[in-house]
Amino acid sequence: MSQGIKNTQEEILEVIQVENLRKKYGAIKAVAGISFSVKKGEIFGFLGPNGAGKTTTINILCTLARPTAGVAYINGYNVTSHPDQVRNSIGLVFQEITLDNHLTAEENLFFHAMLYGVSRKEFTQRKIELLKLCELWERRKAKIENFSSGMKRRLEIARALINQPKSFS
Repeated sequence: MSQGIKNTQEEILEVIQVENLRKKYGAIKAVAGISFSVKKGEIFGFLGPNGAGKTTTINILCTLARPTAGVAYINGYNVTSHPDQVRNSIGLVFQEITLDNHLTAEENLFFHAMLYGVSRKEFTQRKIELLKLCELWERRKAKIENFSSGMKRRLEIARALINQPKSFS
């Protein structure tokens, strides 16, 4: 695999491609040479004991960590050499809630949309669609500090989709 953007017919079908991925922290091998691919439309999950490298692998795929060796592509973009394109083509919901409690649901979405370069016109259209989809339209003007955990999680899902990730568009 090359280190740049993949241009083969195969990449159209595979949204994740990982080849001999490794991550070391000093002498500790967090990820020890894994390879796998995920085709568009497939459901894929990581299972394994604590310390197996699941979170480290996810962090590499989301560009939050750099691999020590190997290569990984998300939607055809190399996670190391094209991190901005990777981030623009995915939606991400973290394990911990990362919303700003002092903002409204709508303001949280707007802030994230602006970070991803979503135009105001597109944002207006997308927020209606996503807040209704996540059953939060009636609470769009409410500060999320008063939201239940489930409502916050649904807002995070809406936030992850506001930039129309490639796999969902």
